[in-house]
Amino acid sequence: MSVFGVIRDAITGLTASVEARKQTPTSNALNVQIGPGDIISNIPVIMDFGQHQIHEGESHGFGYYTTNPATISFGLTVPVYNPTIAAPHLIMHVDAYEGAGEIALFEGVTWTGGTAGLVYNRNRNSATAPGMTVTQGVTVTGAGTRLPYTSFVAAGQKASSVARNLDEIVLKSNTLYAVVFTEILAITRLVIHLEFYEDLGV
Repeated sequence: MSVFGVIRDAITGLTASVEARKQTPTSNALNVQIGPGDIISNIPVIMDFGQHQIHEGESHGFGYYTTNPATISFGLTVPVYNPTIAAPHLIMHVDAYEGAGEIALFEGVTWTGGTAGLVYNRNRNSATAPGMTVTQGVTVTGAGTRLPYTSFVAAGQKASSVARNLDEIVLKSNTLYAVVFTEILAITRLVIHLEFYEDLGV
């Protein structure tokens, strides 16, 4: 695209010339706004996609706390999603006080028993409920496929980072999963967080 002369705004009459990129334009500049601006400096303000999902009410969390961890399994029921981009985008976090343990994710499992886990919308002003359910304390009867997301946790060290590009797993539509925590050395207190969003296209 070639532009000759100046660009003129039909309403205000202001003109802007085409010039080399500069930190501070020397004259009127064509304003291409990529988002809201900071109220002091007018620098564009952006947020990462995971935070956007929280704001949109599409992000959910499940938490488990115990003082007697031993081995426990959680069943994830992933329903049919169409389109599949709406399927859960999962991150697992584990914190242990003393001792050590292992957390692993299995796909295509079968399990029985357990009790329904409480899953919360991370935007407490949103009434959107997740499609995926979490069942706590299940008995895994068919191991399925162990996915390559096994992590170890020790006192003072998280089993996973907070970087979605490294730790996020998009779960398969219409599939059962098991998250299995196994104690290796005696743990005094254990916290497990399963954080996920379902992209509803909002």
